[in-house]
Amino acid sequence: MKILYISSSVRSEQSLTNKLANEFIAKLQTRFPESVVVSRDLGDHPVKGPDLQWTQSNTIPDLDKSSHDWDVLAQSDALIEEIVSADRVVISAPMYNFSVPWTLKCYIDNIVRNERTFTIDPVEGFKPKLSADKKLVLITSSAGSYESGTPMEAYDFCTPYIRSVFGFMGLTDFHAVSAVNQWASEEMRNEAINEAHDALEALSVSW
Repeated sequence: MKILYISSSVRSEQSLTNKLANEFIAKLQTRFPESVVVSRDLGDHPVKGPDLQWTQSNTIPDLDKSSHDWDVLAQSDALIEEIVSADRVVISAPMYNFSVPWTLKCYIDNIVRNERTFTIDPVEGFKPKLSADKKLVLITSSAGSYESGTPMEAYDFCTPYIRSVFGFMGLTDFHAVSAVNQWASEEMRNEAINEAHDALEALSVSW
């Protein structure tokens, strides 16, 4: 089994989401000792987001692409190959200003590509290209709580976005675990972290 781990926090070893994700992956490796983990640390090593040249090269049909076009898209192709070959995908992403870190957004903009991770059918419209057999878990942290049914739910552009954009590409087997209230009292912070630990412990057994 191949596990792709995508971390996006700029806080590196101090990141709560990174700590939770690393513990979760360690439990998976205990369960699947022959598994291979491919790590993509976007916090310490961000990828370049698409620019004008990237956009132009991406819209040129493959048969008409020049060697320069392929060079421009080489990073994107490598990122797509990583997720295509993965059986499990783990994303750690703290909520920044109600959304995902810019590092993760640049990564996503590199992998959502027509004829690579989705297609456009003239009758049926958009169709995913990634295998639905893949499993995705998102591990987040946030200053407050954005539970369903509360007034703050509308401010959560992190979890719904990841669920939607990866589902668009075919990864519909989705779980999200969040350590909320990290700007609250110490008691509330620790309670949320413990709940996240418990949720990931349970998921590591069945995922």
